[in-house]
Amino acid sequence: MINQTSVLAIFQQLKYFSLKVSLAIVQTLLHYFNGVASHRTKIKRGEETNGLVAEVSRVVARIPGAGITVASDSHFCCWHQNFVSVDYILKSNVYLYFIDCDEAVFVECSETENIYNTRKHPFYFIAQRENAVRTIRVPIVEFLNLAKRIGEPKCKVAWVFHTARCGSTAVAQGMNAIPNCTVISESQDMLVHLSSVLAKPGVVFKDYIESKQFYELLSAAVICVLKNFEEGQLVCLKTTASLNYPLLPLIIKRFPNHKLLSIHRDGAGTVKSFWRMGADHVGLKIGMTLLKWFPSVMMGKLKTVVCIFTNGLTEEVKHFYMEHLNMFVFVYIHWVTNIVTFQRNTGCLAEGQLLPLCYDDIQEDKHSVMLKVLDHLGVDAEHVDVALDAMMSDSQANSPLDLDILKNKKSWVRDEATVEVCNRVLRQFNLPNFDQKFRFNRKFEIELIN
Repeated sequence: MINQTSVLAIFQQLKYFSLKVSLAIVQTLLHYFNGVASHRTKIKRGEETNGLVAEVSRVVARIPGAGITVASDSHFCCWHQNFVSVDYILKSNVYLYFIDCDEAVFVECSETENIYNTRKHPFYFIAQRENAVRTIRVPIVEFLNLAKRIGEPKCKVAWVFHTARCGSTAVAQGMNAIPNCTVISESQDMLVHLSSVLAKPGVVFKDYIESKQFYELLSAAVICVLKNFEEGQLVCLKTTASLNYPLLPLIIKRFPNHKLLSIHRDGAGTVKSFWRMGADHVGLKIGMTLLKWFPSVMMGKLKTVVCIFTNGLTEEVKHFYMEHLNMFVFVYIHWVTNIVTFQRNTGCLAEGQLLPLCYDDIQEDKHSVMLKVLDHLGVDAEHVDVALDAMMSDSQANSPLDLDILKNKKSWVRDEATVEVCNRVLRQFNLPNFDQKFRFNRKFEIELIN
């Protein structure tokens, strides 16, 4: 049943897209006559533009009710402002938003807004979207050249890898409360880039992840994300759960001195948490129904989504999509492929480089866990109380995960057919059964939790 709030949200989005289309038509005509279109063509062809290769546009409206959707052009309604030097990006309030096949897109936010504040903004990409006043578009080649000029990050860097719904946001907020420590929570630059590339025919996930082009773009993205930080500061880069463990070997190769954390939760707990949030989400229900009725067709249509959602292991798990598929199994496969990808990539880690953490241990004894985290990252233990205080309240209050549509808290009702499918997935990868929780020890071996 569609309530009044849903009708209003739909009306607001229709109004937004009507404005976006209208402005696009008007600007297309204007830019044809005022030279903007021809200048864009020169930039694309690499012709002489007197160094004016970055296009700045003013944000006149942003999409209402976008929730947790990934970074996208569709989120902004913009009016072209001017062309500037790529050095415009060096401003401290300009942040990398996403990379597509051809361009890197930055956003300029208000100088008075701290978008690194994880208490106010649990998710970095949402903070960027909500606070952007301008967008800046730069060709990939100029983006790569700028990253080379910026050079290696001056700050100390740690990475937080994680499965979904595992307490990583709370840990991030704890770390962010420590003096001289900043957490950038879920930048989506490479996720969007990989999505746009995989949408092209013939592109193979594993081949592209291991390509020189992807490696160079990942390096440039990290450099640009960290451009505002100086020596003596610690920056924790919390990855997005949609794309992290496949990047582990690349990050270790490119930044061998960076410290890493990995946080995981048991699969059943992870998916039950998702279920309580989104089981009644209309869009998810429609998508899962179509995938269940027309698996072969939808697997083709959703190739990019499924490929990223399975961490590139689609061929190893796709037969499960053709059988007893429901929303629980769909998300469970995502969790399994995260765990498997982590296991397969731990061989490239140096001893002591990555600290594995477990959701159950965090819930049972935050103090001990945070002391281990601080020790691993070389942070003085005297800051543990500050970190713990920041972890005590709801880590996602007032965030996109705090919307009314996600508050039904409808619990999953266990059915043995679904559990058996999940167990079959687990058996394929030699993982403990559905009801058995486990943690990884410092040697990345599985330890069962009683």
